[in-house]
Amino acid sequence: MLLAATPLHAFPPAPFHTIYGDVRDEQGVLIPATGAAVVMHQGGVQRMREQLTAVTGANFNYQLRMRIDMNRSLTATYSSLVVSTASAYSLAIDIGGVLYHPIEIKAAPPAVGAPASRRRLDLTLGVDSDGDGLPDAWEEAQLYQAGYLPSEDGWDLSLIDRNGDFDKDGLSNWQEYIAGTYAGDANSTISMEIKEKVGENVRLETY
Repeated sequence: MLLAATPLHAFPPAPFHTIYGDVRDEQGVLIPATGAAVVMHQGGVQRMREQLTAVTGANFNYQLRMRIDMNRSLTATYSSLVVSTASAYSLAIDIGGVLYHPIEIKAAPPAVGAPASRRRLDLTLGVDSDGDGLPDAWEEAQLYQAGYLPSEDGWDLSLIDRNGDFDKDGLSNWQEYIAGTYAGDANSTISMEIKEKVGENVRLETY
């Protein structure tokens, strides 16, 4: 007896792998959600594009949910948008039609994580000539504010690195970049205190 050939169907994708975080400009300011998007590429092909978000109460301003290929044998790819776990990808920020490549992606292109996992990946725009994760423009501004001037060879950016504490105020230079305080002024700092807790709501005071 002859059996009719059964066409092979692709399985649906595995649960999403999600990356999320903040996108900041070279001075540490969050990129406005309006008119900006995060673009994911693999092999020069655009796989995803998501507008920056402005979700009230969220601790991120972008989120990408990647469709993961289940890699079942004898099946076709479920969608042209699926990606494989451990495959490399790149990210760019589209602002007004111009693509900007974050410092973190230039230093080490990331790989797709496991299905159903989440990874925070904060993105920083600008030039980072010394490779410490802080934009040159911000480091130069901190040095100038602290009274340092460039020599004939330019700015000495080695004075400020990501994990150091240039002004010895207890906050790392990276924390000062995120907080918008001056890394060269010990009086420019930020503190947070819990003032009231009612049920699951907490009222914080920063100063």
